[in-house]
Amino acid sequence: YSAYLDDYVIYPYEEDDISRNESLISKATLEDLLPSVTLNGQTKILLGENDCHIPNEPEDSTQPTLAIVTKIDLGASHDMALSDIKSSCIAAPIATIYASLNAVYMVENEYSYENANDSSYSSTVYKLDYSDNGLEFAGSVALSGQVGWNEQFRLSEYQDHLRVVTTDHSSTERNIHRLHTINIDDTELNLNATIPNESAPEAIGKPGESIYSVRFDGDKAYIVTFRQIDPFYVLDLSNHDSPRVAGELELPGFSNYLHPFGDTLVFGLGRGSEGGVATN
Repeated sequence: YSAYLDDYVIYPYEEDDISRNESLISKATLEDLLPSVTLNGQTKILLGENDCHIPNEPEDSTQPTLAIVTKIDLGASHDMALSDIKSSCIAAPIATIYASLNAVYMVENEYSYENANDSSYSSTVYKLDYSDNGLEFAGSVALSGQVGWNEQFRLSEYQDHLRVVTTDHSSTERNIHRLHTINIDDTELNLNATIPNESAPEAIGKPGESIYSVRFDGDKAYIVTFRQIDPFYVLDLSNHDSPRVAGELELPGFSNYLHPFGDTLVFGLGRGSEGGVATN
């Protein structure tokens, strides 16, 4: 959600437009700038002044964006009321949302550029815990590389840990893909390990390859990368502090979707090297 005001000129060029904008802003209340919900003819503002987590200082924010999660109680014994609708938000542009049985995770992709030789790609993961009061902010963690847009399969919560796959495009030679394991508790997220690293240097993907699909299944992760062939990677995540690439297999074409069957089979659906739909 981005705040707006009626008659506000987004790109003012004339002095009259600038003056009108300043007047509108000076007269605006908090309620004028926040979204609302209406139920049976009654309306309330979705967010209170303590319902939103602001990651940065307001003057450092570059986009006036609120990512809002709303909890609606559908199991109430009484008729639904406005009090059954509770919201929380992150004041940041969110690219990917992943929901587990315990929390909602929201990912902000970040990019900084100084020059052709100095750029960086990163992500920040925010956690919102479910609670009787709706959702409560429960910490964040910064990761190297980006999760990407609408890539919820790149995240997985398992045994009090969050596993995340990111891609760093800053290298001129290759996309660098990383697997991160993160310890989660009620108040914060702590990065456990990231591969590749010095003790587990094997790369995820060959030079220039992009990730086409990711699937977590218990203490394993399956990743498909592609440029001309389809390397299929199996990652062993049984040790949260020391994940590793357990093996890889080259297949024709690439898989856009992976689906595990038991402990020994994975179904891949995608495109064959000669075109058309392929299954592996």
